Amino acid sequence: MNRYNRQVNGQKFSQASLNFDLREITGGQPRFFRFLTLLCTFSLTLFAGSFAGLLGGYLSKTLFYLPQTVEGAWLTASVVLVICVWSIETKQSSIASGLWKAGLTVVVTSIAAMVILQNPDSFWVTLLATSAFLGCYCLVFIASSFSLWLFLVLLKHSFHKNVKTLHKILILLCSTLISYVVGSQPPVHSAIASQYFAEIKLLAGFAFGVLTVQLSFYVSDINGKPKKNFEFLRNWAIAFSTLRSTSFYDLDLSGIDFTGAKLANTDLRAIKLYRTRFKNVEGLERARVDNRYLDLDEPKVQRLLTYGSCEENDFRGLNLQGAYLQAAIMREYDFTSANLSGSDVSGADLRDSVFVQTDVTGVDFTEAELTGICIENWNINSQTCFTNVKCDYIYRKLDNKGKGSDRHPSERNFNPREFESLYQEVGNIVELVFKEGVNWRAFAFTLQKLQLEDEGIGLELRGIEKRGDLWIVKVTHNENIPSAEVERNLYARYEEMQTLLAHIPQM
Repeated sequence: MNRYNRQVNGQKFSQASLNFDLREITGGQPRFFRFLTLLCTFSLTLFAGSFAGLLGGYLSKTLFYLPQTVEGAWLTASVVLVICVWSIETKQSSIASGLWKAGLTVVVTSIAAMVILQNPDSFWVTLLATSAFLGCYCLVFIASSFSLWLFLVLLKHSFHKNVKTLHKILILLCSTLISYVVGSQPPVHSAIASQYFAEIKLLAGFAFGVLTVQLSFYVSDINGKPKKNFEFLRNWAIAFSTLRSTSFYDLDLSGIDFTGAKLANTDLRAIKLYRTRFKNVEGLERARVDNRYLDLDEPKVQRLLTYGSCEENDFRGLNLQGAYLQAAIMREYDFTSANLSGSDVSGADLRDSVFVQTDVTGVDFTEAELTGICIENWNINSQTCFTNVKCDYIYRKLDNKGKGSDRHPSERNFNPREFESLYQEVGNIVELVFKEGVNWRAFAFTLQKLQLEDEGIGLELRGIEKRGDLWIVKVTHNENIPSAEVERNLYARYEEMQTLLAHIPQM
């Protein structure tokens, strides 16, 4: 891609068309489709406000226009009660839970209407009317919340305060005006009611508008993850905002550099994001992402990848495999049970962080600051790189208060590169198992003899440990020689050396 051609709005990339240098690109929808999306969003907001106004207007008419005023008052009170129950339960839990509680309220008020009004028809009138009002208001709530989320994902964060103000004004204005227009005929049962009917209509429409705005604002927080049971609204909005937009769907984006790119309303549902650079990316929180490779749908993961730091330090259990976090500030982070395999944290500040049961296989820690980390049961391998790390001491256990314990070294600091030499595993290693002890004299002569006979084999003793009744001797060798061949050679020469030493008289 030409370094100066950074506009990729609406472009659908293929694996063959990818360029590793995608710095400062601008993605998203083409202008025409963006205009259409905004127009649809504006129209949906007007629809939600107008429908709320219709409900307010018809509720006002219900209060007066039934054959008996008491029946109208009862039905109005039932509708208000049902919607209040639904609103409270929905806010505290979910739409489904709200419908369940509100449905029970519908049945109870319908039975009460039949008993109190002593009219069997009142049961069906109350049941059908309250159910219709409840269903319509659910539609109003979803339309209002969805349109607000669309505005928030289509426009920059700096506009969000103005967007919410505009949304509130449109909903309240439409609901109040439409409510006033509906039920233009005066009530028939009361002169006083007739005198104040206009005010009642306005109040009903305004009340429905206020309720709609408050509920929509409650479930639409762009600064973090939305309420768990309302994530689908945000997901719908982001999916809608990425129609005909820049797409990297199902591509391998490993090693791609998006530094400084504008990726709002872009489809980033990639199959692989191994060390993909998102430094200083704008609009990542408004892009369409998933967690197939890493937990890119988590807001704190997005902030960490984008800014190299995050005010939240709890990353327990999260998937950060292959994350590009060079020079990131992650001091005192908790990575308990997290997956960091293959990530690049070279030069990062990880002092006092917790790596309990953390998968750090294949992680590049080159020149990272690791002083004070807790490594209880962490998982490393030969691809985990500790070259030139800065580490004075570590903790090998975590106490009940979440603080590091069992300091190592206990009364001094590591010497330069001592931590590296202790924890850097080598891939070309042979483990020799001895069931009945080791003749150390014979083994030392064997190792020395092989080193002298063939310097290319590169034998080096790496460690000795006892596992139950077994002795394990670890020896490294030249990576160009098969481990199985080295193992056979060592065992054979060791047996020969034992036999030879057995025939030499002891001095």
